[in-house]
Amino acid sequence: LQGGITSLGLTAVGMRVVNSMREHRAREPGEHFSDGWVALDLGAIENNAYQSLVLDRAATVTEVPGLHEETPAATVEVDGMTVGFALTGRSKHGTTTHGCWLREEQTRSDVVHRIGRSMWETLKSSTAVLTTDSGGTLKLVTPDDETIFPSAKGDAVYERMKRFLDKGYHRSVFVIGDPGVGKTALLKYMASLHGGFQLRVKLGDLEGIRGNVLARVVEILRPDVMIMDDFDRFVMGRGSWDEEQRSNPHAGAMLDPIERINKIVPLFMVSANFSEEITEAMLRPERFDEPILLEELDPEIYASLLPDAPEKVISELKRVKAPVVYVEELRKRIDVLGYPAAAKEMRALMKRSDRILSLVKKRRRRRRSEATLVGKSPRQRAGLLEQRASRVEKTAGRLIEDADKARVRAEQLREKAEEERGKASAHDAKVKEKAKAKAKAKAKAREKTKAKREPAKPS
Repeated sequence: LQGGITSLGLTAVGMRVVNSMREHRAREPGEHFSDGWVALDLGAIENNAYQSLVLDRAATVTEVPGLHEETPAATVEVDGMTVGFALTGRSKHGTTTHGCWLREEQTRSDVVHRIGRSMWETLKSSTAVLTTDSGGTLKLVTPDDETIFPSAKGDAVYERMKRFLDKGYHRSVFVIGDPGVGKTALLKYMASLHGGFQLRVKLGDLEGIRGNVLARVVEILRPDVMIMDDFDRFVMGRGSWDEEQRSNPHAGAMLDPIERINKIVPLFMVSANFSEEITEAMLRPERFDEPILLEELDPEIYASLLPDAPEKVISELKRVKAPVVYVEELRKRIDVLGYPAAAKEMRALMKRSDRILSLVKKRRRRRRSEATLVGKSPRQRAGLLEQRASRVEKTAGRLIEDADKARVRAEQLREKAEEERGKASAHDAKVKEKAKAKAKAKAKAREKTKAKREPAKPS
């Protein structure tokens, strides 16, 4: 309007003011719940994942009429209580929320408690699995029918934990071992001993979910026991949900969600495969009170899966430390093919698997080696190749040295074997001499006895 007031200028100013008001209204969804409502502070939320979980799992969602179309709102009736949500929009993945409000007469703890109780009642199961759908939204599902395997080790560990639980202390168990040694089976059995509401989480399935959101979901559900699988993905940064932890400059902050969950859940149990990233700080009390090393499958699992198998089959499985999936597959093949054919096929299957893994590791090392040369100058590539040649020479030298030592050791063993054979020959000769002397003594004794029995001749 600096050049003068005109109708076109006034129209432009009016449109700018209207747009500013619309943007302000879109940025302030709390205006929908101004009178008689108070904001519910749920902390930092990524994609409001657990609010979407509430909208999906709790009672019917009712749209609040007469609100601005760009920022709609909704209310949810949860066990007789009303919770208000301001919705930022709807997409193919579902409803996303911007905030949460309560009636003034309702308290935060009451609402959170009732939301959790309502979700368990809606699920109609004491066991829930937390996962995500294709759109990355959290959802609760009931586990498929599964077998709980008894475990003497599980009995011993839980009995020790129960003494603390009975005193009101929260306890946490951290089971570490190779894949297939029955870590999850052990934790499921201990959870069945504890009873109550059970929440299971597999970190590899929680795509796009941050650690603090998981802790908030646990705060709402408040299970009596929680099982978390794939913890090694968490500490190694392979899971999408802990992306925030890799960008955090403080290494200790990586375990913040775990510590929060440990304070909420009475019995918190975690399994992980062996990883170089597992440190002493992760194994200290109040993070994980009971670290357990599981090196082989529980013998009772063999007995449960293969009740009629010959003892030599069980012994062979224990000797090769067969993972539980191989034991289950052997049980199926015995049922279909019979024992001899099934055992033969499983031996061949395990050999093929080992061969494939060996080739995969070799090719992975080769690709990693080739990748380091990409984008380098000829001089840099020459330097890298020279370094590799030096390493190969050192390895060859060590192998030659080891071979020389092995040859010397073999000669020493041969000399010792000859010495032992000489001792054996001398011992055999002595035994033969003793046998001959004993035989002569017996013959002489017989002659004397015979002479005594014969009557004397008359003179």
